[in-house]
Amino acid sequence: MSLAIKHSMPLGGIIIERPIQQSVSSFSNNTTLSAQPGQWQLAPGVYTAKQFIAQLAVIPESILVQLGPDNPSAKSTSRDILMDGLRSSLSQEGRESTLPLSDWKSAAPSEMTLQAKRIGDTLLQYALEYNYSVPGNVGLMVYSPCEGHKWVPPAGRLLRSSRGSPVLMMLYNEWLHQITCLRDSLLVFENFSEVQIDLTDPMFRGTRRMEEIRESFLFKIRAHQYTENDTLEVAKVLTAPDILAGGYGFQYRSGTVLPESLFSQKPTCLLRYLPVHILEISREEPVLFDFQNSDEEQSYGDLPQLGSLDIKPADILNGKITSTQISAVAHSVELSGELHGEKFSFDLGTAILGLRSSIASRGGTPYSGLLATLMSRIGEAQN
Repeated sequence: MSLAIKHSMPLGGIIIERPIQQSVSSFSNNTTLSAQPGQWQLAPGVYTAKQFIAQLAVIPESILVQLGPDNPSAKSTSRDILMDGLRSSLSQEGRESTLPLSDWKSAAPSEMTLQAKRIGDTLLQYALEYNYSVPGNVGLMVYSPCEGHKWVPPAGRLLRSSRGSPVLMMLYNEWLHQITCLRDSLLVFENFSEVQIDLTDPMFRGTRRMEEIRESFLFKIRAHQYTENDTLEVAKVLTAPDILAGGYGFQYRSGTVLPESLFSQKPTCLLRYLPVHILEISREEPVLFDFQNSDEEQSYGDLPQLGSLDIKPADILNGKITSTQISAVAHSVELSGELHGEKFSFDLGTAILGLRSSIASRGGTPYSGLLATLMSRIGEAQN
């Protein structure tokens, strides 16, 4: 038996009245456990990528403190060696690469290759920025099982030298692995630097929850065989891990995730994070946005034929987002309003399927102008 519980909210009200609180519940610059000897732990909380890298800074700083001073005649400092190892790990080529991609130097690299390079460069920059940001811990350690990360030769020689130790090897391995899993989880987001990742589950250390899915996803990336469904399932891992599979987007405690194609109208499997709740329901429980009909072979003929109009946000009157609860955890989402004296109403899931089909065949849809404008109204909440 299907449920039919209706929720509605004016579009403007969503933008103005329901932004997500941007402060992170357990994050501050002082929460790093650098002063406490013993096992490394991440303070449970919700983080952006930059905030997470800031929390990891204690690991390389502790490695350097435990290594002791460098030989003044050394060609490279220990700090430079560790950072070069991270750079190589996040690269798209070389023996140390955790995501080698053959087209990264081509004239037309794939969407995901560009994404991997963009995110890798950004995470490396964050790590460099947080050099010297916290004191190292002479007693810090962590159990980090071998994950198969290859080290640059200078790092291997350094950590296996008389200055190094198995403790430092595991700290270095954990640092690389945490950042690699972070990179892999962010690959699916166009605006990856804004995503709020939920790392409150004590059963998983940092980003290690990504281990359950990353290898299969990276294989699909290298084979150019990933789909919108694949990127959505990856997006859920570090944001709403308890939500069911399927759907086309979701709302969770820290925001909303929707297909990037709604905003850019380009062929893409990426997603966009929005720091708003588009449905006025419980902020704590995640909600799956699902298709009204499980059969994807739907008719798009009832969608509004408004794509040829030059639509501006101010042209849309009485805009509303209405949801219908179709299962215990899933809602369908409907958009409605009035444009140039003509009323419109359509299911967002059906529109997404039509958008995917039409972009693939013709590069546009009869209703894409309206969709883009409505989505831009929601997206304005980020500014």
